[in-house]
Amino acid sequence: MTIIESNNCFCYPNSFDVSAESFIFATETFNNRQMSKYEIPFLTACIQAFGRRFSMTRQAAFRYLHKHKGLAFLIEFYDVEHLQSMDETIDDLLIVCQKNGGALA
Repeated sequence: MTIIESNNCFCYPNSFDVSAESFIFATETFNNRQMSKYEIPFLTACIQAFGRRFSMTRQAAFRYLHKHKGLAFLIEFYDVEHLQSMDETIDDLLIVCQKNGGALA
């Protein structure tokens, strides 16, 4: 799998449908921080699982999580969240997004 580096972030262009938005998000969020090679696949899996649970496309799930600070939460607390089950992680995302104006239930 090819990895593209842009402004100190890494994206897997063929693994996710919104790579252009991923570049924008990564630039806004990480500034001078590089993500580990494990974080991108974890984020991708979380976005896909979140979308599946709420019947959203991956792109819509990405936009929702980005807008309501869910992705920032996953990155900040990656060390804890990646050890939980996906269902628990999605539950945590839902709580964070609701606290930041999200309306899904």
